[in-house]
Amino acid sequence: MHSVASARVSPCRSCLRARPAVGQALTLPSPRMYPSRSQSHRVSPRRVQQERVEQTSSNDTSPHPDTLVDTLLQDIQSTDAGDSVSPPQRARIDDTIRHLARIGDGQDPRPLRNPDLFGNFSVAYVSPGTAQPGAAAGGRFRSTLGKALFPTRGLFQSVLSPDIVVNKVCFALLGLIPGSVVLRGKLQPIPNFATGSEETLDTVKVSFEPPVLSLGEAIHIRVGPPSTVSLQTVYVDRRVRLGLGSRGSLFVFTRGGAADAQAMEAAGLHRTGKLSTALLFAALLTAVGGGAALAARATTPVWARAAGGALALLAAALASVVWRGGILEDATWENGRRVEAA
Repeated sequence: MHSVASARVSPCRSCLRARPAVGQALTLPSPRMYPSRSQSHRVSPRRVQQERVEQTSSNDTSPHPDTLVDTLLQDIQSTDAGDSVSPPQRARIDDTIRHLARIGDGQDPRPLRNPDLFGNFSVAYVSPGTAQPGAAAGGRFRSTLGKALFPTRGLFQSVLSPDIVVNKVCFALLGLIPGSVVLRGKLQPIPNFATGSEETLDTVKVSFEPPVLSLGEAIHIRVGPPSTVSLQTVYVDRRVRLGLGSRGSLFVFTRGGAADAQAMEAAGLHRTGKLSTALLFAALLTAVGGGAALAARATTPVWARAAGGALALLAAALASVVWRGGILEDATWENGRRVEAA
């Protein structure tokens, strides 16, 4: 029996062919076959983000966007634009919005290049951010006092090509006289709130003209200062547009329906004059003063004094809502414009 040590092992022919001759230099692979870091291609952040979204989507078992939108539209029904929801219901709705926002990160074309950005929308739901003072949509007209004196009949926003934004609050003064307050302005792209990048093409600043207050068909008054808001569109399709305000408020805008009947192309373009504004506030001040004087007169019957006091309080309350066109006071100034929370 031969031992393992004494066994001769013949090299295979392929090894002999591969073995270099004595004195022959080894041929190494060319460095060009292995690109260095400096030779690697540069990939834009947008492409990296899109590839990550595509990879996540291929492995994602989450509901289809249409299913999420169906759920969202069902959950926000009869919520008075988000004012009448329980904490658990708000948490569920906000979670659906954030889920769609994650999908929106990978939407192509981006919102500012997407034709679905434009159109007439109803403001169907608002969830105020933690840093949001007052109502995120409608200002003082959507405060508790404002809704009591000016019951809301609709909240609308239109984005008109190429760069016009129109906000409209429809109400009925004391539940009787139809009216509205309209803000009309121009949008311009700005960097994203979170990343500071302009490549996301989803965030705008809107510079509004002073509000136009209308009562009936004949009275149109421009009252209040110009203002500015910022809004990021986090998701958009043919049914909804979802927004994120600079102070964390969430918005759901639904396309068409009652919004198409608001004649938004002409809203806020009525001829107004300073005389109308002066007459309105003169009437309110007269009511406050006259009602207070009547209530303070000792010789006046009790019922008349009560009526005078009620008139004074009502006029003062109306003035407090209409003052500055309903724009909230909590704002800073930027280039002569009030920067409002959104």
